[in-house]
Amino acid sequence: MAADADSSGPPVRRPTARWSLLSLIAESILVVGVLTYTATWLLVPRPDATLRVTGTEADPLVLRLLDGAGIGANGSTFRQFQPYHGIDVWYFEHSVRPWECLVVLDSGHSGRFDSRCDPRGAELILHQWVGDGFADWLPDGSVVSFHLRDDTVAVFLHPPPTDP
Repeated sequence: MAADADSSGPPVRRPTARWSLLSLIAESILVVGVLTYTATWLLVPRPDATLRVTGTEADPLVLRLLDGAGIGANGSTFRQFQPYHGIDVWYFEHSVRPWECLVVLDSGHSGRFDSRCDPRGAELILHQWVGDGFADWLPDGSVVSFHLRDDTVAVFLHPPPTDP
């Protein structure tokens, strides 16, 4: 009887139905969160490279090429990004229209020059087919995609299509 009468320790709590339900809900939320994070990490494509801004001055050659193509560039908005395998990448805003533009220039290999302008706020992506000396480290028919993302350009490599 002495052991039963000792009440010097804290009372022992037995799990209640309410505590068990709250615990189950918390564990379920944790599991769903971990699964969502894992699925997102596995399924969302990650860029093969991320190019950062290296300068803000307009390149005279790029300005001449844009002028020759009839594309007005606001020179004060130019941003040059890190080169990608010798391919130079620039961003600028159109001088007349409310457009944002990307430019690629492969001055060292193929000489390819291309640009893409889209309305501000749209996702700006410039796709380039591999071939004729452009991105010659990749198989012909591959695609190199340049995606403007805030102050970076994400580069994605896509293999050539397979024949059915």
